[in-house]
Amino acid sequence: MKNLILFGLFSLTTAFAQDFWVPTAGPGSGPLYAIVCMPNNDIFASGGYVDKSTDGGDSWVRVDSTGDLWDLVQNSQGQLIAGANGEGVRISSDGCATWTQTSL
Repeated sequence: MKNLILFGLFSLTTAFAQDFWVPTAGPGSGPLYAIVCMPNNDIFASGGYVDKSTDGGDSWVRVDSTGDLWDLVQNSQGQLIAGANGEGVRISSDGCATWTQTSL
């Protein structure tokens, strides 16, 4: 009986200590293929287009409208690297404002 009471008390304290997910008006519509969180807390999401959030995901702005960028990663220099559909790899050093075609 003592174990049951301790288990019940422990379960209640861990239930109240949990964080909960809160839905936001996410990036764009349709599929989402990659999310990158930058050191300055900017968030980039790709699903063909690239969207950016500067407020923790509460609002999003389309920063690339070419419609062919899928995979998205950040390298050690803070650049964003994207796989372009049928067009190789692109690199951005300015938060997706411009892209440079590259071959790795």
